[in-house]
Amino acid sequence: MRQYVPVGLCFLRQVVFLLLLLGGVGASANPQSFPAQPSGQSTQQRLRGEMSFRQGRLPQGAIARNPAATLLERAYRQKLALRHKAATAYAVSSSSSPTGNSWSSLGPAPLLSNA
Repeated sequence: MRQYVPVGLCFLRQVVFLLLLLGGVGASANPQSFPAQPSGQSTQQRLRGEMSFRQGRLPQGAIARNPAATLLERAYRQKLALRHKAATAYAVSSSSSPTGNSWSSLGPAPLLSNA
């Protein structure tokens, strides 16, 4: 004879299992939860390293004098211009089909009995 487990107990087991599973995943998902070990470098050495790392990522020349908002607007306008250029190229290529029709049936051929 089988003994049936009440539904509430089964549900409770599943909830506890999920909480334990998610708790373990959450702890392993954040590797920076513990502070990093202090390095033996001095503050000046770390600053020098950070500046050399950032050197190629900062705007150079006349662009460097513009505020960030101006640079963002310029990049956005370039992106819109490229989108417009791609859209017009697509429209030109799709409108110049060899048969003159913009749509042709790709479905199965008609049955010979219908001819």
